[in-house]
Amino acid sequence: MLEQLLIRLGKLAIGSLITFGPLAVLIMLLNLRDRRESYLSFVVYKQLNSPDLRGLITFKTRCALFSRHSMVKVDMRGCSNEQIWDAIKRLSHSLPLYVRLIVHSTSEGQFESKFTIVRSLLSSVDKVSTPPADVKSPYSERFHHSPWALIESLNFLR
Repeated sequence: MLEQLLIRLGKLAIGSLITFGPLAVLIMLLNLRDRRESYLSFVVYKQLNSPDLRGLITFKTRCALFSRHSMVKVDMRGCSNEQIWDAIKRLSHSLPLYVRLIVHSTSEGQFESKFTIVRSLLSSVDKVSTPPADVKSPYSERFHHSPWALIESLNFLR
């Protein structure tokens, strides 16, 4: 009789685990995703919370459910070129490596442009040592200091 009771309790425990286990895992994944989105929103708000940018910038954060990949979209259509580059520099240093930064802006108030910046692709630039003496490039000394020097050197909007 005690053996039958233990068998029934074991079956009940296994059945409950099979039934409610995936639901519990899904709830945990959703909670982790919401925490990542909240953290990214805090980082972006902290970096772009200056009096001269208030009312000019909107942003949206998106995080994947099953991976760490995240995206931050920043709409800067009402900002000047200097404000855009300053915001890109500030965000690039504070966001984690797995975050993709997308910036929507206008150039000279006429042309709409979209930048997609993936820091993990450029992080290998940080490991590059100084170039050989025979290679002369105006940007070669900048690349070994910061992976974002590539973006600064493009000067599309300046």
